Amino acid sequence: MTGTREPSWWGQSRALAITLLTAFGAAAFTLPILGFQASLAIPFLAQWQRGLLWPRASSATSWVYAFLALAGLWWSTVATFVSPLALPFGGDTFWLIIPLCAPENLSTWLVPALAPTSVYTLGLAVTVFLHRPWPWLVGAWTAPLAYEAAMNWLVTPAFGC
Repeated sequence: MTGTREPSWWGQSRALAITLLTAFGAAAFTLPILGFQASLAIPFLAQWQRGLLWPRASSATSWVYAFLALAGLWWSTVATFVSPLALPFGGDTFWLIIPLCAPENLSTWLVPALAPTSVYTLGLAVTVFLHRPWPWLVGAWTAPLAYEAAMNWLVTPAFGC
């Protein structure tokens, strides 16, 4: 046997893949400014763990899936920022990228963060189970809507500027 062997836990654990991708996805909806920057690592983590996530996908296809998931996390914020039209969602995640205002209490910050993290993680868990990328993509693209729904229906939005 030539070369060095990697430790048996390195890159081989589904738990490691789902934990890292969940942590960076959760950071996106929890940490202002830093969460957006952390979410930029998601495509690279997914590519690193693609053998566990979707083993039959080529490298190029895996990159497409990973960047579509990243785009899904932030589509509502980008749409709110660039659209001249009134959109049916309020762009509540905008403060996570540019925190000009911040929630005044802990429930206004954490409750909406739990909803998209749960949706994103559910999609990721189904992806790990099925070895198909579409559940993760659905979870990533619906996570901002879960944030909007939680912000509008579960808490009283109280932002201090």
